Amino acid sequence: MWKYLSVAVIDYEVKKVSDLVDKILPFFRKYPLLGSKKQNFEDFCKVLSLIKSGDHLTESGLEKIRSIKAGMNTQRKPE
Repeated sequence: MWKYLSVAVIDYEVKKVSDLVDKILPFFRKYPLLGSKKQNFEDFCKVLSLIKSGDHLTESGLEKIRSIKAGMNTQRKPE
């Protein structure tokens, strides 16, 4: 635990895809994000699905991931 602007902060490090699937995704499904962060999370879930299925190991799968990434975060257009 560390402090940021006098607020306690805890870092959580993920080292396995299974941790994302079993811990992170269920948490954010239960406590959803709002706005563009929610859209980014849904895109992240799509990428994770490609990774789980092994599609990230193919050139077409990597291209799908690149395409999804291109629309995330600062590149996201407001709806």
